[in-house]
Amino acid sequence: MKLFTIVLWVELCVLYVVFAREDEEHNRINYDIYVTPIMVSTIADNRFRAKNPLIAWLSTVLSYKPPSFGVETAISSTMKPPPPCGRSKTSSRIVGGDAADVKEYPWIVMLLYRGAFYCGGSLINDRYIVTAAHCVLSFTPQQLLAKLYDVEHGEMVTRAIVKLYGHERFSLDTFNNDIALVKLQQPVEAGGSFIPICLPVAGRSFAGQNGTVIGWGKLANGSLSQGLQKAIVPIISNMQCRKSSYRASRITDNMLCAGYTEGGRDACQGDSGGPLNVGDSNFRELVGIVSWGEGCARPNYPGVYTRVTRYLNWIKSNTRDACVSCGTNANNSKIVGGHEAEIGRYPWMVALYYNNRFICGGSLINDRYVLTAAHCVFGSDRSRFSVKFLMHDRTVPKEDSFERKVSYIMTNWFLNVLVFITNDVALLKLSEPVPLGETIIPVCLPPEGNTYAGQEGIVTGWGKLGDGTFPMKLQEVHVPILSNEQCQNQTQYFRFQINDRMMCAGIPEGGKDSCQGDSGGPMHVFDTEANRFVIAGVVSWGFGCAQPRFPGIYARVNRFISVVAISNLIMIMNRSSSVHLMAIWVLMLTTLAVPLLAAPVYNSSESCDCVCGVGGRTNRIVGGSETAAHQFPWLAGLFRQGKLYCGASVVSRNFLVTAAHCVNSFEASEIRVYLGGHNIAKDYTELRRVKRIIDHEDFDIFTFNNDIALLELDKPLRYGPTIQPACLPDGSVMDFTGTIGVVAGWGRVEEKRAPSKTLRSVEVPIWSQEQCLDAGYGSKKISANMMCAGYHDGQKDACQGDSGGPMHKMGLFGSMEVIGVVSWGRGCARPNLPGIYTRIVNYLPWIHEKLANECLCPPKDL
Repeated sequence: MKLFTIVLWVELCVLYVVFAREDEEHNRINYDIYVTPIMVSTIADNRFRAKNPLIAWLSTVLSYKPPSFGVETAISSTMKPPPPCGRSKTSSRIVGGDAADVKEYPWIVMLLYRGAFYCGGSLINDRYIVTAAHCVLSFTPQQLLAKLYDVEHGEMVTRAIVKLYGHERFSLDTFNNDIALVKLQQPVEAGGSFIPICLPVAGRSFAGQNGTVIGWGKLANGSLSQGLQKAIVPIISNMQCRKSSYRASRITDNMLCAGYTEGGRDACQGDSGGPLNVGDSNFRELVGIVSWGEGCARPNYPGVYTRVTRYLNWIKSNTRDACVSCGTNANNSKIVGGHEAEIGRYPWMVALYYNNRFICGGSLINDRYVLTAAHCVFGSDRSRFSVKFLMHDRTVPKEDSFERKVSYIMTNWFLNVLVFITNDVALLKLSEPVPLGETIIPVCLPPEGNTYAGQEGIVTGWGKLGDGTFPMKLQEVHVPILSNEQCQNQTQYFRFQINDRMMCAGIPEGGKDSCQGDSGGPMHVFDTEANRFVIAGVVSWGFGCAQPRFPGIYARVNRFISVVAISNLIMIMNRSSSVHLMAIWVLMLTTLAVPLLAAPVYNSSESCDCVCGVGGRTNRIVGGSETAAHQFPWLAGLFRQGKLYCGASVVSRNFLVTAAHCVNSFEASEIRVYLGGHNIAKDYTELRRVKRIIDHEDFDIFTFNNDIALLELDKPLRYGPTIQPACLPDGSVMDFTGTIGVVAGWGRVEEKRAPSKTLRSVEVPIWSQEQCLDAGYGSKKISANMMCAGYHDGQKDACQGDSGGPMHKMGLFGSMEVIGVVSWGRGCARPNLPGIYTRIVNYLPWIHEKLANECLCPPKDL
């Protein structure tokens, strides 16, 4: 009984400290925050130890450190972690291994703590290292460094770390899901000075193959190896592993076992977090991550590894900003222009077919997505599309050619085709992934900001030749890229026809043009430093073909980088209306209906039959006053234990968007959703339960970064006069500085007063990020995922809304778009302390990925 009382008292102390801080810094929270004792060490280490001796003492009493698999050398004699209790002894000792040359395994990484080696890892692309979750569990990025092998200079170099991603389901008790990603502060030159290891193909067990484990672990005598060691160990099936001396239940499907029955060689020949590879010197795959084991090289106790094939989707979803060994040629012969391309030179090039007829080109940007032109796919049934790979000669497919169906079509809302085509990019999601390798390689996406003016573009495709015929074999042509100023002022195009989402390429006298490619195909730029191709443009439109002073027009890919980077999903178009482009050619070989305005739905076979962002009244909202009834029919109130505590916005019939801090401490069954009301507790028209909470995986309760969540309702909503969906922004605009935002909700009218009984709204100006960083919060508290709005002298603020509620702006079509989610702030309407909102545009890919099967309504036409 005494023990229970002490633990309870300690827990209450921690709860008091955290709650007091949140009350000051994040007054939008009006519910209890529960902090369990196991969190104390993290809190103390990261934020409060130096300021609060009570917390420091609590962390000593209650903190639990993970077992030190291979980390002993990183901890000084005065900071050794307490020995784990109730566990069998594990260790990291190299037995029976051989010396290895780092040149043979250039992807191997050393993780350093206070300058000393403690864990291994593997470079998998230009920004990320994969390691074991137990290696990073109790650290911050600032405490660690990564040491990688620079092939070009033949030496190990040190790089800073900006983020650690431990698997959210990692268990310290069972070591299940023992995988983590380490993000480098700056990208390295993958494929050049730094060689990443390949990830394995999904579904393979590798049982019966020999794996090579490498690292700087301990030798048989217990001393730290001075050089890289390796050992070959046979991979056994999980069925065999469960028949070993381990308890069968300890070996999950997420684990892989390797070792000799008689012992003698084991994973302690590597390090925790280090790689288990298969393959030969020409091609190696990362199949396992050194995780745990009983002793080292003991008979009938094989080493246990994290099975990498179980985490391929998790790795891809968390490394979308990386370029994965992409854009490298299958051969290195010289590029030539204006004629047939060399077979295999552009392994990302695909052919898009509609009803078995070739219509457009495209580019593979990862194993699941193809980038093409929006006008190639608008208004068409996705089920009739197919994408063909390894097609050099369209009339004589190669033996290894194959095709994939298209499962989704994603594009920007506002394709304008009245006079010229803008926003002309689309993503096609393939029905199943394609196997990446030597013959199929994705092209790299470009960095933001580079105009490529003055550089040479290389256009590829099966489009029309100079004599008017269509080639059967893939063609390429070299064209100089013009600046937009040159295109607007030195060509025959009207100035208004060329905007910053387009780029021009061609020679003044004509003769070479993208009709030697085709719509949707790529215009590349070769990055000589990185030795890879980058897709700078997508073939879009032009006047005639290779006409003097009429260069080809391309969609400028890096203007859509936030829309298409790796697997970002924006909108699908579905409504049909065709237009005639008069003298301006759309470089297609088949006539397709191109919709003028279209509805963003994720199932192109059904129509949403709805519009978003239209309130029940159209009068202007005034600041700080009660709104007209049903002015914001997408507003929902979240109730717990009969009390309103947060707001949310309807985005589809089944989902709401809100703040993660509103829901991440509760079970779905605790929350009720009231909709359709002005005095929400009395005149609501719909009541729903919450079926599922999807809070952002990287939400941080201490910094409120990534403060966004989705709520799935127990049954679909019925749209009507009192309930309508909100519009989401289209992603084409990322910066709303100077825009007037409209915040609505049932929050406090003034600081320290009770919440409003009726819905209220307020207008607040949106600050620039620079102004926000200079505000009274301090720059370290404001991330790029946050947005500030308010008056410098106070007056009005989001406490007139609620946490989780929306901040809107007027969209292009007169509909209201939700661009922010009320997140946090200090006090209410205090001078130089604006309200802080989650920046919705940064999360459009995340939202659309989670709502992949939902029908998202388009804005109302003007």
